Amino acid sequence: MLAALRRLNSVDQGDESEQLELRKSASRYQPHGQAIRDLVGKYRPDLLPGADEELTWFVAELLEDFAAIRQDIATARPELVQIYTRLGQRLCYALAVLWKYPPALSSEAIRDMVERAGALASVEILHQKI
Repeated sequence: MLAALRRLNSVDQGDESEQLELRKSASRYQPHGQAIRDLVGKYRPDLLPGADEELTWFVAELLEDFAAIRQDIATARPELVQIYTRLGQRLCYALAVLWKYPPALSSEAIRDMVERAGALASVEILHQKI
């Protein structure tokens, strides 16, 4: 919350470099996002992100985590492979649900993001089961 308050102060003083990070932190999908959203909404409602932006950022974050898991699993200690695998499956399930029932954007937009990230094969299997 303090970081968001500092960013808000910086943006108010003309430092636009903090604007995107402030907007991202005011997303419903971020830790403490609703509290930060309330703060930004009270003092700079023009900076609140829209639902499409929030979901785009969230899906991108899930896809980045999935890519990192795929990279890390190759060199992980054997006892950690199962944990990486489960986490990857959970990320794929979250992406499949968002693709099937998007709270914003469209199913096609989410599918395109998943495909561009190279995760379509992993997510599509779960999407078809939902």
